[in-house]
Amino acid sequence: MFKEQGSSLESALKLFGAWVQEHDPEGVWGNGADFDNVILATAYKAVGQKLPWKYYKNRCFRTLKNCFPVELKREGTHHNAVDDAAHQMKHLKLINTTYNLNLK
Repeated sequence: MFKEQGSSLESALKLFGAWVQEHDPEGVWGNGADFDNVILATAYKAVGQKLPWKYYKNRCFRTLKNCFPVELKREGTHHNAVDDAAHQMKHLKLINTTYNLNLK
């Protein structure tokens, strides 16, 4: 989705918003109910764009991983946004299959 480096914040948020609208996920996951999604919501407000998901679709990955523990070796660089997101997605998929949660 984000193939070009150096996109403006406004452009990146439009692309992400379009993806959310197209796929209509059951939840928008952040690593903490008070962190990632709040930062995204603030960014949308700062550039005058409407948040592309409903407030009740906010999901907290940190809570989920503490309720459903699994062993997963960390890959990538800590606190690198792309590496963190890739690791969290692998972690979420492993939790989903291990506990048969049927998360989407």
